[in-house]
Amino acid sequence: MKKILLLDIENSHKTENELKQYLLHYQYVYLVYAKSPVCLSLDGLVALAPFVINEKLKIFKMPKIG
Repeated sequence: MKKILLLDIENSHKTENELKQYLLHYQYVYLVYAKSPVCLSLDGLVALAPFVINEKLKIFKMPKIG
């Protein structure tokens, strides 16, 4: 069975390390946001990039807030 996490990142603020832990525990992680609330360091961006490239981490911007 595939474990998939759908996370509304605006309502549940997560650190880079927390996101990486989710990526280790779930087969796929989907992040959804309307207004970018997350500040990632460049180190965090580099750490998460392989997950985006292999499509394990998918990020979706919603067209409007609410």
